[in-house]
Amino acid sequence: MTKRTNNTTRRQLLTIAAGGAVAAAIAAAVPAIAPATATPVDPLIAPHPDAKLEELGLEYERLWAIEEPLAEESERLWNGADRLRYEKLGVDPDDLEARRAALDNRHNEWIAAREIADEEVGYDRAWGKTNRASLKTVRIGKKILKIAPNTMAGLLVKIRVIETHGEEILGNPAEQLIMEIRDFAKRVAANVGAA
Repeated sequence: MTKRTNNTTRRQLLTIAAGGAVAAAIAAAVPAIAPATATPVDPLIAPHPDAKLEELGLEYERLWAIEEPLAEESERLWNGADRLRYEKLGVDPDDLEARRAALDNRHNEWIAAREIADEEVGYDRAWGKTNRASLKTVRIGKKILKIAPNTMAGLLVKIRVIETHGEEILGNPAEQLIMEIRDFAKRVAANVGAA
């Protein structure tokens, strides 16, 4: 996990928006894909085609449930420390121009104020806990992304990883979402044609 040093970037917002659009497209496509992938599997005869993905998905969700509140707390502390940094410099934290000027013209002072403020509010400790949790989640996410899904359930496990940790693991999660859906659709079409 990258230590937070600035606000959400335009690229991140676009990625999130693209991911939402792709998820909506998947939801719309489910009825068309479902007949080819919804064949019941008797667990006594054969394991589910995406048993490994589902198992890893459950572990991913367990780890994400630990990480997410830590990340929220880290974000809250970052915002508090950010205000305190500027207050320590005698700058109104709500005055964007004054903040930019302080960062540009008094960078060394800003760095010193940042270190003090981060320590005072406990941001560094919180980020450390978040980062350790994230590393565990990402490790499982990487395993998930190496497995090609055979069912919609498996595809949704992969989409969840891309949605929550895509930028950290992949760099361009929106593109990866589209590729995953396209590859899955091709496999389903090939299976329908073979049947």
